[in-house]
Amino acid sequence: ASLMENFDRDSEIVVDSKRGYGDLPLVVLTATVPQPFPDGTPDAVRNDGPSFMAAFSRGHDEIAALSSRGVNRPVPGAGHYIQVQQPRVVIEAIQAVIAQARELIDVAP
Repeated sequence: ASLMENFDRDSEIVVDSKRGYGDLPLVVLTATVPQPFPDGTPDAVRNDGPSFMAAFSRGHDEIAALSSRGVNRPVPGAGHYIQVQQPRVVIEAIQAVIAQARELIDVAP
């Protein structure tokens, strides 16, 4: 219930245009497999999972947009625990961010 009650407010805190990241390398990984809602989630929300997932993805787009280098990468077949379900994708995202950061400061690998 808390998740749903605070979703909009929490999103506003995270996706705050005053937090602009300039050209900071940023990769946001987004689950594509819905996570089961916790016990106590209202039926109206529980029955509207696709809308929730779409809002979640839009929020990740907004987070990625805080950086001119930001990207939101949906991860096929992954739920909330992307690092467990698709660890290679996480490793690749980290490597991409490191490579871009090195380009910014002109450091050899």
